Amino acid sequence: MTESSQSGMEALTATLRNIVGPDNVIVDLNERIYFSQDYYKKVDPVALVIRPTSVEALALAVKHLSEADVAMYPRGGGYSYTDAYLPTRSPGVCIDTQALNNIVHVNEQDMYVTAEAGCTWEKLDSHLATLGLRTPFMGPQSGLNATLGGGVSQGSVSIGSGKYGPSGESVLSLDVVLADGTIIKTGSAAQGQRPPFFRHYGPDLTGLFCNDAGALGIKARVTLRLQKRKPMVHGLSFGFQSFEDMAKGMGAVARLNVATENMGLTHTALTNATTQGFSEDLRIFLQVARSGPDKIGSVMRAVRMAMHGRRYISKFHSSANFVIEGYNRAHATGQLRAVRSAMRGLGKEIPNTVPTVLRSNPFPAHPMLSRDGRRQLPMHGIFQYSRVAHFNNKYLKLLEDHEVKMSAYGVSQVAVYAGISTNGILFEPVLIWPDTVEEFHRRHTSDDILANVQATEANEPARALVSDLHAKILDLMYECGGVHLQIGKAYPYLRDRDATQKQMLKNLKALTDPKDLFNPGALGLGVS
Repeated sequence: MTESSQSGMEALTATLRNIVGPDNVIVDLNERIYFSQDYYKKVDPVALVIRPTSVEALALAVKHLSEADVAMYPRGGGYSYTDAYLPTRSPGVCIDTQALNNIVHVNEQDMYVTAEAGCTWEKLDSHLATLGLRTPFMGPQSGLNATLGGGVSQGSVSIGSGKYGPSGESVLSLDVVLADGTIIKTGSAAQGQRPPFFRHYGPDLTGLFCNDAGALGIKARVTLRLQKRKPMVHGLSFGFQSFEDMAKGMGAVARLNVATENMGLTHTALTNATTQGFSEDLRIFLQVARSGPDKIGSVMRAVRMAMHGRRYISKFHSSANFVIEGYNRAHATGQLRAVRSAMRGLGKEIPNTVPTVLRSNPFPAHPMLSRDGRRQLPMHGIFQYSRVAHFNNKYLKLLEDHEVKMSAYGVSQVAVYAGISTNGILFEPVLIWPDTVEEFHRRHTSDDILANVQATEANEPARALVSDLHAKILDLMYECGGVHLQIGKAYPYLRDRDATQKQMLKNLKALTDPKDLFNPGALGLGVS
């Protein structure tokens, strides 16, 4: 950095301290390093981290950063594995939105909630639960730390997606800060002082800012649909002898549109998910026993889990797990009957351990490492139910071709699956390997798991193999028709788009962010 640019950065830092407060401008190197890494990668640190505590301060800070031609990287809970907020240009400033965490308004009559973008999904859901309400998409399983702004900007599927789709489908309106500091509102709220109760008033501007990877604007407030919380919540699980049967079963239930969660696990993933040890099992079982409206029934479910939860794993290749909600016993029973009917000839009903544990604690602590202390790299592709088996066959062949190297370097994999409404199934492979860990992993992983880390030096051969496999798996997903959420800077969003579409995207970027300062490189849009 030249002397003049250094002086300019010092002046900007002083201005930002006046805007967001001196304690909310972070210059400490260790903190800047932490905010410049994610699940998978670490890059050169940003020059500053700022943490606005009001929407007005956020907008004013953005205005000054833009005038100074400084790149901005908005960040929520940080649970990215696709370079979502990693800096690509220097100088850059990370905008940590986690202090913008207020729940602004709950409208119980018109059924919507507005919250600031840094509010976590867990905080919002806990508040809504006291009112007997929920959002259709309740949040990702990382929702203890993951934020509304991150989930909407990156796109997310998890709790509620089996019936209600990805995060963006629950959004009614957004307050978005553009690069000049202007705050715009979308949906019905865009006109005058109208409330944010309706999304589709003219062209869908709300949709433009969903899944934009932070390239078009910074989310300040998010308004989500509400629905009544159903008192009857049941889990169903089925074991299968093949991936093909599991995928058919998940597709059959998806077409019924009755399961709020529709999840698949391979045998390996099941084994990893149920090896926490007796003390952890006991904690979960007691939590399950307290979770249901029928306390005696909940205790019996917990006892059955303790007796049978692990015994079935070795008997099946994979399982599908469903959560069914009902307004009353008859409503729930009818849906359970429909799911069981759809499974005939495909799978065998097994103890419902997985969905019961999921709903007893939907937002658990989300470690960045496997339980044996190894690094992890998730990735995903979303496929048609009719085509996912084709991808799986090619994926298994790819792993077979690299089996010798994977074994030599200690690289393994698991895969999990999630049905997304009636239209698609998410296939999520996770590569796992022994390696040193970074500050990001340490801050998000418990001491008992960190104690299992064996690597004291960087495992370069394993890293190189993981990088190679990652690239080949993404190419294979593209070849087999896969699409993606959480695009960040990793997935091939612009590949094979026609010239008109590309120009439209570039024009939109130029309109909202003419200097390309918002998360440069996101969506594959060029870093100037």
